Amino acid sequence: MAGKKETPRQKLIGMMYLVLLAMLALNVSVQVLDAFIVVDDGLTRTTENFASGNEAIYSEFAQRYAENPQRVGVWKEKADRVREMANELFDFIHELKLEIVRATGSRGEQAIVEGRIIGELITAKENTNIPSNVMLEGADPKATQLIRGI
Repeated sequence: MAGKKETPRQKLIGMMYLVLLAMLALNVSVQVLDAFIVVDDGLTRTTENFASGNEAIYSEFAQRYAENPQRVGVWKEKADRVREMANELFDFIHELKLEIVRATGSRGEQAIVEGRIIGELITAKENTNIPSNVMLEGADPKATQLIRGI
């Protein structure tokens, strides 16, 4: 999105999320999904760590902008736009995950604690049609929106 090359770690994280979504859309065994829950927990912690590092960078932009708005202004605007786009995509993916878990019924709501999904509490993993229905229904399917990066 920012025109910057992704690190191998970032590529791996992105690929793991795509594989997870693909596996949820396909008919896979519950044991495989359990393994991805463990991976997702690690990726969530990694994302939180990177978010705090990114906040430090944006604070530095704000400080430098206050010192010299003419020189830093263009770069701060670009950084803010990248931040906005990344947040939109992150929020969209998180809402998709929440929607898939909620679609499992009342048992799915128990797996959502303060906006976070607790994978061990998801009880309807055997119903692999739910993610397909959520991702592929409607005139503008959510899977298509995700590919477009909305």
